Amino acid sequence: VKCPDPQIQNGRRVSGDRHFYSYKENITFECDPGYTMKGHSVSQCQTDDTWDPPLPVCEPATCVSPEVENGRTNGVQTAYRPRDIIVFECDPGYTLSGSPETQCKDDGRWDPPVPVCEKMLQCPSPPAIAHGKPSVQALV
Repeated sequence: VKCPDPQIQNGRRVSGDRHFYSYKENITFECDPGYTMKGHSVSQCQTDDTWDPPLPVCEPATCVSPEVENGRTNGVQTAYRPRDIIVFECDPGYTLSGSPETQCKDDGRWDPPVPVCEKMLQCPSPPAIAHGKPSVQALV
């Protein structure tokens, strides 16, 4: 039994580099940067000269559009490609905690991590003072 040398588009073998493989011999694959694997990374040569499980497929990586509670992004897409950048802003009364922008990475994650919009603390107006007026000083 000899299985043919398996090839996958947008990926490569990380184990084995021969023209034929013997029964029960395993081969391992990985996808090129910017692609994610659908299926199994390891396949085994079978008695009928096929590979099982079937060879994986490397598909273009995407990042899912992040949800930001009490805020929004400048993008309208449901998915983004690697190296796409989106910018965040918070609704009035909320402040951004984290980076205001993030980039889609080759592995389908956002970096830096998606920020959160936190409610701003609001103090009540100062009480009225007879025969006086308040002055505001910022503490840093």
